[in-house]
Amino acid sequence: MISSQIDSLDKIFSGGLQNGIITEISGFRGTGKTQLALQFAIESLSNNKKILFIDTTVEFRPERFLQIIQSRNLSPTLLENLHVSRVTCLLYTSDAADE
Repeated sequence: MISSQIDSLDKIFSGGLQNGIITEISGFRGTGKTQLALQFAIESLSNNKKILFIDTTVEFRPERFLQIIQSRNLSPTLLENLHVSRVTCLLYTSDAADE
């Protein structure tokens, strides 16, 4: 499990996010989706895991990662395991005949 390091939040997620599973975080603009994703990502980075951060808004700012890492007194070298993919369009199609 990947902890957010926020007890009340981890309780909502039954202990955290499950490692190796894609988790979608959705909600209205400005509700803290990115901040939540950063919390989980930094926890994984601090445990020497690699992170793929998929940015669908093209608003990702690596300096925000650095700010949080520095506020936790963690090494900026953690960012070496962070990979960012900027995606401007996600497309999912389903054909009822295939189901």
